[in-house]
Amino acid sequence: MPDPEEVIDFLKNNPSFFEEHEDLFLDMAACNGQGPAYFYERKIRVLREREKQQQARIDMIVDGARNNQQLESELLQMAIGLLSDGRNHRSVNQVSTLVRHQFNVEEVVIFREPDDCRPPDPQYDVLKQRVLHRSSVCDDRVSTKLLVSLFGDGGEAVQSCAFVPLVFESEITGIMVLGSNGAERFAPGAGVLFLDRLGQLVAGYLQGRP
Repeated sequence: MPDPEEVIDFLKNNPSFFEEHEDLFLDMAACNGQGPAYFYERKIRVLREREKQQQARIDMIVDGARNNQQLESELLQMAIGLLSDGRNHRSVNQVSTLVRHQFNVEEVVIFREPDDCRPPDPQYDVLKQRVLHRSSVCDDRVSTKLLVSLFGDGGEAVQSCAFVPLVFESEITGIMVLGSNGAERFAPGAGVLFLDRLGQLVAGYLQGRP
């Protein structure tokens, strides 16, 4: 007896089979108990279901495009905010405030790579291990202890974080940590392309600052 795949392949390769064997088609319809109309109704239902699935995919693509457009706009506004600073020496804390307001995120903290002017922060090496591959990491399972150490009292409300490497000329020059009170904002698996671009933008700006 042929298996279902073989039957399907045969019918695909012989599209006129049922036209040439109408009696068989009528017998199949009679066995079903609903007549030939059943097959046509079933075909319509399948086509409608496929149309719904296709529309859902289109809607998802459109939503993704709109989200990307919004993120690009936010990055542009961030760049404008940094450029408008001119020659003023904006501090890391001021940059953190700008990021917080521009991207509507509850908590932001920036660590610079230690050097002769900046003593090492005890948390820096631990955080850097998360982004050694020079790409951002989203995490919704950060310990409360770490959150409080990063953000102070506000850390207790943080539900998800993004660890963003500040990359300048292929080197990590610091780390920015974003904290959101929403678990879905920086859930694992979220796209990090724009986070990486934000990190590069901030790194480029801070590189010229004391």
